[in-house]
Amino acid sequence: MSFESLPSTASNQAEEFLCILARSGTGFPASLRSAVVVAHPDDEAIGAGGQLSRFENLTVIVVTDGAPRDNFDAHLRGFSDWRAYANERRRELEAAMTLAGVGREDLLTLNVPDKQAALHLADISHALASIASDRSLNVIITHAYEGGHADHDATAFAVHAAAALHHRRHSRPLSVVEMPFYHWNAGTFIAQQFCDCGLVAGIRIELDGSTLEMKRGLLAEYRSQARALTAFDPRLERFRRAPAHDFRYPPRGSDAGYHRITPLISSDVWLRLVCEATRALRLI
Repeated sequence: MSFESLPSTASNQAEEFLCILARSGTGFPASLRSAVVVAHPDDEAIGAGGQLSRFENLTVIVVTDGAPRDNFDAHLRGFSDWRAYANERRRELEAAMTLAGVGREDLLTLNVPDKQAALHLADISHALASIASDRSLNVIITHAYEGGHADHDATAFAVHAAAALHHRRHSRPLSVVEMPFYHWNAGTFIAQQFCDCGLVAGIRIELDGSTLEMKRGLLAEYRSQARALTAFDPRLERFRRAPAHDFRYPPRGSDAGYHRITPLISSDVWLRLVCEATRALRLI
């Protein structure tokens, strides 16, 4: 469900942000207060690891603790239970962000259980809106809506909802820039490409030299995720101004693939949860 239209200044601000982002080696002005909001520890490094050190005022917000409660992932990676796994993922996140120059005061975690973010859409939206207000954010970089992982799309929904709430409360634009992670098309896994690439033009950044070395260093901190990270090319990052997604429907160019990762969140369940959250947030 798409939300009430934001002013054109939000789009203009996002485009200006992307222009700076596309100029390799250019830093962002201190007046620009940005946040990277992602679903899991390591998503920030996958999607924007080459850019994190360029920001003067950056907040990194991680929605889940990265530890599903069924203990399957924990046991698969050699941990006794989800709590031990969550602690390790937090340790990895802090180590990576220290390397990127993001201080602990600028690293926020909402600690939603992994694979359950879609069950907490309204709460996450309110939390992000409060953070945006408290930190006077201008731009949020987050997941594209792409039908790959329900936690990713729940985070995208919550960011868009938070932007709408922020504008309603403060009459100030909060621009949303998105980055692709993965989706399925005709059953084929596709990483780091927007599933509806013709909808809004974006930028492609190819990392090399010290920037690529930095990103590889961030990814190396996520030892528990080493196997999963092989699906992504560390040299490539893509960004675009987020369009006005309608979260009631699968994104164009993507199969409805949540069941592959989060079996309890089917397309029908997603629709119900989106409608419930939108009503609870009074964004209809």
